[in-house]
Amino acid sequence: LRGARDSIYQFLGTATQLSVEDQSIATNLGFSTFFDGMATLVPEIFAVVIEHIQYQDDRTTRMLVRAFICPLVRNCPQNYWAHWMRTLLPPLLQHMHSRLTTGWHAFLVGNQGASSSQTDTTNAANAGGPVVEHGDEIMHDLCVRELTREHLSLMLTISAGDESGNAYFHMQKKKQVKTMLQWLAVDCPQSAACLLATAVAALTWPDSETGSKAIKVCRIALSMSQEPQYASFQPFITKDMLTACISSLTLPSHADFQSEILMVIRDIIVAYSDHVSAILLTLPNIDNQILVSFHQAMKSKGSEKDQRNLVRKLLLRSGGSELKAMAQAHRPGMAIPQLQGADFDKRDQQQNKPGTQNQNAPLLETDEQAPLSNLF
Repeated sequence: LRGARDSIYQFLGTATQLSVEDQSIATNLGFSTFFDGMATLVPEIFAVVIEHIQYQDDRTTRMLVRAFICPLVRNCPQNYWAHWMRTLLPPLLQHMHSRLTTGWHAFLVGNQGASSSQTDTTNAANAGGPVVEHGDEIMHDLCVRELTREHLSLMLTISAGDESGNAYFHMQKKKQVKTMLQWLAVDCPQSAACLLATAVAALTWPDSETGSKAIKVCRIALSMSQEPQYASFQPFITKDMLTACISSLTLPSHADFQSEILMVIRDIIVAYSDHVSAILLTLPNIDNQILVSFHQAMKSKGSEKDQRNLVRKLLLRSGGSELKAMAQAHRPGMAIPQLQGADFDKRDQQQNKPGTQNQNAPLLETDEQAPLSNLF
């Protein structure tokens, strides 16, 4: 059954590339692409592929995303986005946010007891007692990582048009940007919110490939937020995204792309300096005088490299453990924002009330943390 299901996903993914160039042949066949030929079957495809996705295991869901959903999104013509994507993407993005945050919460909390568990296993072996194997847990954690990576590839395809994320910035220089994320932000704003929340949460998960993809999605969202039609992104970016970026600098898994994380932090501070001061002032060893001097230095330094160095020096004053604690307090990306200005203010008020924190949020209490200074 599993092999048959995987083959069907691969067949459907390959079929999304189907295109008949000759108009006379297309007329005789009754369709020119997969998307117009199968348009009437979208409700059936949703029922078969998405409706009961919560009952699929991680391996099956990964295959679905990789073999069918990614090709579907990548090949879907813009004039078919409303018909196809409005039906399939909203429930998928919402489910994956919940699924991945829950899975990583279990992983991160489980890591807290990993050292003591390993000691108990060693002692039992030395004493000749029974040894508990952790193979199932290891395989489960591996499946969660692989599913997360595939979903982040899907998110990059939605945000940039390709899985590398480079197409967006290439098109942006030519003023030719039109991505599916831009369409979602207008036509399906809560689906865009699910995607942004997943990307921000993913920055705090200790996986290098996941983090490198998540920071690219964040760069794209930050670039979009400076356009008037996507201004609803701004409160989420200046709070959750900034907090996630700062705390992610403490993860050794993210060392290879720290410069990109620092660039995003720098861009947020430059674009929204008045809005980020409250977050920066919560950092240890940062007071108002230091922050004023920092902003003045940022204005006097013209190059992005110099400004990134200033950001680095500011964060080094706090240290890795303090930044990790800040992430625990704010838990960025766990709550899906309402992409409307008034609702953001309400969300901030609710989050500041005691007892309103998401109890399922992952805690960044793992042994993979290290002092910030060691990573620069």
